[in-house]
Amino acid sequence: MNKILIALVSALLIVFFGCSAMMDGVTPCYINEDIKDYTEEPLTSFLPYTTLWDANRLDRVMDFKYLINQKAYERLAEDEGYTYNFLKNDLLISKAGAQELQDTLFDPAGPIGLLLPLIGGGTLGALLLSKPGDKKKIAELEKNGNSTTV
Repeated sequence: MNKILIALVSALLIVFFGCSAMMDGVTPCYINEDIKDYTEEPLTSFLPYTTLWDANRLDRVMDFKYLINQKAYERLAEDEGYTYNFLKNDLLISKAGAQELQDTLFDPAGPIGLLLPLIGGGTLGALLLSKPGDKKKIAELEKNGNSTTV
């Protein structure tokens, strides 16, 4: 009976210490608290202290979260590129249209280019030169005795 008990206890100790999962499950290991925030997982699983098994588990979860985050950032960068290209092309088209309108309007042979010389001459003519109709009105007023200077 004594030999059977020793063999059974020895077998259990060999299984207990030989199994790496059991060794990892009881070996204490420090794990930074920030890992909990990054992985959104609890630091401990079944013991009140963190173990090597917990560290291995969190390592796998961190790798998974990292890959997911990188794919999300790649997608955001791709969407940003599409938005930028769309808006940039729209702006280039608008600028080209405005430049064409500007070139047409302010060309010397365009409507504004032809009106610029007329504006100066027309203003001088309207302000400085008297019209025949104005001379008739002045003459009529002088005849009637109402001398008014214009």
